[in-house]
Amino acid sequence: MKIWISIIFLFASSISWSQTEPERKISVVGQTRGQFYADQMDNSVPDTVTAKKLNSGNVLADLGLKIQVNKTMEVLGMVRIRNDYGGFWGSGVSFDVRQLSVRGLIGNSVRYYLGDINYKMTPFTLWNNDQEWNASAPQIFKDQMGVVNYDHFYNFNNAWRQHGAAADGGFLFSKGIQELQWSVFSSRVKTTDFANTPDRIFSGVGLNCKLNNNWSLGWNYANLWDVDGTANVHTALRNPVNTATLHYSGQGGHLKHLVHIETGASRRFVLNDDTYIKKSGRFVQMSWKESLDEGKWNIEGIVSRVESGFRSPGAQTRRINGDGALTAYQRLGNNQALRSLNMLDLMRESNLYNMQLQTELGGYLPYYDNITPYGAATPNRQGVQMIESGKWKQGNWNWNVSQMWMKETKGEGTTTPRRFQRMKVQLAGKIWQSGNRNVAVQLELRQDQTKRQLPEGLPQTDLKAQAAVMGMEIAWNEKWHTLLGSQFVQYNGTEVASLYNYSGDIINYNEQTWKGKEWMNGVGMKYIFSEKSFLTLQGNVWNGNSINWNTPQYKWKQMMILYQMNF
Repeated sequence: MKIWISIIFLFASSISWSQTEPERKISVVGQTRGQFYADQMDNSVPDTVTAKKLNSGNVLADLGLKIQVNKTMEVLGMVRIRNDYGGFWGSGVSFDVRQLSVRGLIGNSVRYYLGDINYKMTPFTLWNNDQEWNASAPQIFKDQMGVVNYDHFYNFNNAWRQHGAAADGGFLFSKGIQELQWSVFSSRVKTTDFANTPDRIFSGVGLNCKLNNNWSLGWNYANLWDVDGTANVHTALRNPVNTATLHYSGQGGHLKHLVHIETGASRRFVLNDDTYIKKSGRFVQMSWKESLDEGKWNIEGIVSRVESGFRSPGAQTRRINGDGALTAYQRLGNNQALRSLNMLDLMRESNLYNMQLQTELGGYLPYYDNITPYGAATPNRQGVQMIESGKWKQGNWNWNVSQMWMKETKGEGTTTPRRFQRMKVQLAGKIWQSGNRNVAVQLELRQDQTKRQLPEGLPQTDLKAQAAVMGMEIAWNEKWHTLLGSQFVQYNGTEVASLYNYSGDIINYNEQTWKGKEWMNGVGMKYIFSEKSFLTLQGNVWNGNSINWNTPQYKWKQMMILYQMNF
């Protein structure tokens, strides 16, 4: 880290010395936050070991200096100062460099970025997919999720936070094509230990050619690769992904047409390792969308096929880290059994989330999402999705209805593929409004099914999951808001999970029986000081049970205070 800091500031200094020195503009940016939790655990069986109540929290400030060195260069450095609940006179205080970056312009045509950058490409090359419950959560739960997302740099429109360098630019043409845009980046995923782990780099190149006002073509390349010679090993991982895109946008009268196609292939192999089985796979996704009267009514169809051997670490890395340790009530009961994660953990547990790209497919809970756990790039899937959406009453109401029919491209353990089906309905809008006062509600209902029927005596697959999200926000005036929310999931059935070895090859299958349910309710008040500052007090209650847990049924009550100010 010290080497990178020195290089970045040396680069910034060398460029600034070679240019005219205008008056420097310095601004302070960042966020300050105070968060407090009061938790209470109610067990269904006597528990004399686990503490019934816990208090935790922290106060932190992200202090950043943004320096406009000259007209073409900007330097940003940010330090985090954090004091955990219970710290006194410096005890429990930590200091960290949260962000350090340089960005600028060369010759009024090339933009460059150094240090910490936020980068994305396409859903099949580099894309940060939302975690479960994030996109559909009511506002009372989004305030807590926003803390987790901010701490892990997830608030940048599906971009992954990378540490490296990037550049982009474009060319305009008077004849033939209209414009050619290009971008290139390279980031460090893993640092060598000079023994068995080499430097691991993730690099990418993107080209987009705008043919005219309607048509454009694109090409994307992403590769996760080990740098030879940086460790005392002769093997090196390679995982290149190449994709091509075609995009059309046009309008006729009140109707707008959108067509997007992306197709490509991946290869995954290890140099100088005969035991590693090479993988390769292709994919294709085609979408067509019609919009009437600026989105008052939309219909979209998506057809996709992703082969089982397709591997793209930049697109298939999950936010949730299944190996992450819980910090609140990690063990329960007199036997101190490990507690399984639940919806409340996903909303507040920082240790459950990744900040770096992963080389292998991460684990997931099938009753949260068994169909697209890795987003659009989920391997071994093919099928169709239909989406209808729209808005009415001057845009105060929005609705969305979607249905998905998928199946495996290749059966796992049998030639018979699993089949998937999802039905989802969403509705959001204001049921009453008078001046600054209004009542807004949202509703989402979802039903998933995974099914595979085999001859008698073989493991069957028939897993069903139903989920519901309800939220309400009552604005008494511009400042005071009452928040209510509820999330529910219920699941029942059987599934056969694939077990992978170190190289991502299926070595066995695990027959599973799932049965349980979770529900979480919340109520709170929120005071909005300004667009960049708010204070919220809320109480949440989680309850659930499952035959798959090692712990008995329990109820978790949480009271939370959150003050947040951006500047």
